[in-house]
Amino acid sequence: MPQRPGMIPAGREVKHACGQWDWLATFADAAGLPAPAASDGVSLMAALTGRGEQRPGTVYLEYFQPGVTPDFADFAPTHRGRKRAQMQNIYLNGYMGVRYNVRSADDDFEIYNLANDLQEAHNLGKNPDMAALQRAMKARVLEVRVPNSSAPRPYDNAPVPAVAKTPGGAPGLSWSLFEGEWPWLPDFRILKAAKRGQSKSIDLSMAGAGRPFGIAFEGFFYAAKADEYTFTLSNGGGAMLFLHDVRVIGEPIKNSAGQFSGKVRLSAGWHPFRLYYRQPASGKPQLELTCHQGAAGEYKLTPEVFRPNA
Repeated sequence: MPQRPGMIPAGREVKHACGQWDWLATFADAAGLPAPAASDGVSLMAALTGRGEQRPGTVYLEYFQPGVTPDFADFAPTHRGRKRAQMQNIYLNGYMGVRYNVRSADDDFEIYNLANDLQEAHNLGKNPDMAALQRAMKARVLEVRVPNSSAPRPYDNAPVPAVAKTPGGAPGLSWSLFEGEWPWLPDFRILKAAKRGQSKSIDLSMAGAGRPFGIAFEGFFYAAKADEYTFTLSNGGGAMLFLHDVRVIGEPIKNSAGQFSGKVRLSAGWHPFRLYYRQPASGKPQLELTCHQGAAGEYKLTPEVFRPNA
């Protein structure tokens, strides 16, 4: 149901870390619609209204800026006149990580506690008690980005790290079935499922015939070795594939066979996996996923390369 005027108290101060990419999800929520799965943001309505629990979002930036930082009086002296070049920022666990003149995915972050250091004058990145956060930031920036050939970065070929713990459960994936029809492929994480289960294959047999529906397959994908993995989707109504929070397949650009393809470079091990599909009222349900590993060729998607969510 659309929100009514006056839902956001006047003068309300919100300290939740967010970015402009959160506004699409926020406006959709305010209109009573689920956020598109293609949105990188989360709805801020809980933080704005003070009702419900605010979902954490992702604050991440990367850019190239030739030259040096300005000599602004409000800047801490150590930040004035610094070479910029490849820049990277990540907000994680209440701390801001910053990289200047990035040369590789192994470069350390400068880490600042913005709660009491708005000028970012005190770099905590070398403190021994920040070692775990330093590793987490280096991993997280690879878990959220998609390389772009028009804007090359020095960390484009770095593989996304695998999860530290081997997931349990029988081979296969978890699935959630959703009833309804939407103007776009929704972020199913914010919707209530009509039915849940586990499957050893990616198929649509759990959905009833003749009705619009959506389905989310979730769990973990096993990469046998560090390499580039190319996934290809054949689908009827629309689908998206995520490894970690990397949108591997999301844009509606088909190859000559009418399929959707995307690539991601993964470390050996297990990686969080999400596959979304929606079926409108018309048309024949269709969903098929294939994978190729580097120069090795087809990477067979047997049940053993998947594990369900715990």
